[in-house]
Amino acid sequence: MRKWFEHAEKSHNVDDFLKEIKGSLIASDIVRTPLLLTMLCQLYEDGYELPRDEVELMEDAVDLYLRKWDSSRRIRRNTELEDKLSRQRRKELFATIAYIGMMEGKRVWRRQDLEELIEASLEKIQGVTPETLETDVSNVLYLLETHHGLLVRASKDTYVFSHRSFQEYFTAMQVMMDLGHDTEAIAEFIEQRLTDRQFREVFYNLLSRQKDAEPFLTTIRTKMDQLISRHPILKQWLIWLDKVTQDANVSSAAWRVNTGCFDFETSLYFKSDPKVDLTVAQRLAERLRAFNRRNRQYFRETTPRIRLVSRLAAIHNIASDRAQGKKVEFEKLGEFVAVYKDLPNRLKAVFTELIPMAQEAELEPLAKLMEDLLQEFPEDNAATDDWANWEQQLQDAMQAHLQVGYDHAMKPEDEQALDDYIYLASLITDVVLGDSQCSAEFRREIVESLFLPPAQ
Repeated sequence: MRKWFEHAEKSHNVDDFLKEIKGSLIASDIVRTPLLLTMLCQLYEDGYELPRDEVELMEDAVDLYLRKWDSSRRIRRNTELEDKLSRQRRKELFATIAYIGMMEGKRVWRRQDLEELIEASLEKIQGVTPETLETDVSNVLYLLETHHGLLVRASKDTYVFSHRSFQEYFTAMQVMMDLGHDTEAIAEFIEQRLTDRQFREVFYNLLSRQKDAEPFLTTIRTKMDQLISRHPILKQWLIWLDKVTQDANVSSAAWRVNTGCFDFETSLYFKSDPKVDLTVAQRLAERLRAFNRRNRQYFRETTPRIRLVSRLAAIHNIASDRAQGKKVEFEKLGEFVAVYKDLPNRLKAVFTELIPMAQEAELEPLAKLMEDLLQEFPEDNAATDDWANWEQQLQDAMQAHLQVGYDHAMKPEDEQALDDYIYLASLITDVVLGDSQCSAEFRREIVESLFLPPAQ
């Protein structure tokens, strides 16, 4: 960002910008995407306020690209053509292109396809005649490609949106133009594609535009409950998550999701490495933790018991891999919590540090078992049988005193349902914690219900 402002046309205090973005709700999402971060810098340079969420970012960026493009460069464009295709008409054309592509699962357009869409759009516009139509179509395509930066040439005869967020934004715009505020029609549109990942940002955009988002969010929450009800092993897992976090005195949605993330890599309940998108789960946990830090009534400080749960689970997972002659690296978990990056190289030292933690958590019997296990701790190059025996003793202790360290297996359909549940939990969280229209009480209820079993 500093390099951007070093070459900016206007003078800005980059430190002020960095201070503003660090305090904004949008920062954690935008900084992961270089193009969106570039848009944010462009908007700030041009005098826009920092957007509250990605929807507002896209609205401002589209406005900047369409409205400010010419004036900022003092370039006189083809005014005759622009009189035929106003700025609003161009937005509608982008929306048509984006929507058709999204419905067809298409990110790349052939030139011929775009020309057909443009022709259909121009035919009813005043000033366009059969004699000028072919030329106007070519000129409009050239205008869209070169004057706005929204649609770019990918090859000689193919085009793409410069960022898929533009396609998602314009798709939502087309849905709103088609359906208006017909809540039943919008609900049907969403329900038919609810777990289709490519529509995620479209739905986020749509729900952020609704005068009352609560009915739509209730539909998503109902779908989540139905997923759990149809898969008993997932319901049992949520019951277990609730108990583990309650026993550790950290009962909250953030800690339930956080503990679930550890489970996926360390076999707290399920066998490790189920086929779910861990990145989405970790991002959800981060989002909820950030929300809790801003709303102290939801915040739960870490406790010795919950730290013991996660770290013993990680140690057990490494011991299990060594018992099978496998090498373990907590790459994703290390990105999530830094303490795990070098854990395989400090296994005995970390295990030693956990004994006082067990005593602090008032788990004296477990602390005594851990002291015994420390005396039998295998060397790094010990035989796999030695690691297998030690790992089994640790697992027995974890199950008896912490109710963790199980090896429950999921069927493929259970894994798919869990992945869908996490995806929907992420979507609903982003909407309720974003700029959607719903009451504070409704937001609280949605957040507090995440990763809890459905009410009976």
